[in-house]
Amino acid sequence: RLCLDRDVRFQFGTSVTAITDEGVHFISRKEGEGEAEKGFLAADLIICNADVPFATETIARPEKSTEETVEDKESLYQETYDWNDKLDYSTGVIAFHWSVSQRLDALNTHNVFMSANTTNDAEKSWAVLRGDDDVSDAPSSSMKGRPFNFYVHRAGKTDDSASPPGCDSIMVLVPCPTLVRNKDLASLPRDEAIEIYKQQFGDDLVDDARDA
Repeated sequence: RLCLDRDVRFQFGTSVTAITDEGVHFISRKEGEGEAEKGFLAADLIICNADVPFATETIARPEKSTEETVEDKESLYQETYDWNDKLDYSTGVIAFHWSVSQRLDALNTHNVFMSANTTNDAEKSWAVLRGDDDVSDAPSSSMKGRPFNFYVHRAGKTDDSASPPGCDSIMVLVPCPTLVRNKDLASLPRDEAIEIYKQQFGDDLVDDARDA
């Protein structure tokens, strides 16, 4: 609501395909329709929140302009996801964003919770990332009762505008296994690729982490 009061406009179901000196190129897909609609939004200033290596190799195209040939323009509307298979990726996380109807004054701005009651617990708490425990081999295996580590950010500790008076908002990050890359999915439409990757990491795993 605060954004809307400031005349911010959101565009959902949209993928940015190129950023040039003149603006942002994107494609949009309406739910239930396969055909993508191309678009361009002129801009004086662009903030890109994508990872720097991915952005500089794919969507950041300052050398391009809208005055190029039709063939070159088409390249500005090509989605790119699987761009480099030579990198070693760090762990992923499950991110929870929660609004709470009370103050959580026991939390600082940044909080790290480690399972380290014993040396054995400390070692097992990272098993989900190392792949030497059945948690990573069987995503349906419950996290409840198992040691694991997580991070909590409480913005309201230093920013009173992060939540209404008497309330709090927190972000919880739970480490999880990185998806196993499947290069055969690179040529599929985004929605189809996501559905297949969900077979590795489904809603049941997210629900289980939330309950744990």
